[in-house]
Amino acid sequence: MTNSELLLSCIEKYNITLEEISAELGISRDKLLRKLNGQEEFRASEIKKFVNKVPMSEAEVQACFFAEDVTKCHEDKN
Repeated sequence: MTNSELLLSCIEKYNITLEEISAELGISRDKLLRKLNGQEEFRASEIKKFVNKVPMSEAEVQACFFAEDVTKCHEDKN
């Protein structure tokens, strides 16, 4: 699941507009907003394009897109 609050914070931090991101991903602004609001999931290809546009650190990418799911999977194995 996407950490929308942190993701939006990264977008602001790097001064990238939602229009620029939606154009990079090849989706509408409305579809991007649904993804940012957790109504739809980002696909792997979209995450890759997102990171190409927004110069996030690896830690930021993990925290924004994967942290919750990875933590849950790790806990389930123990």
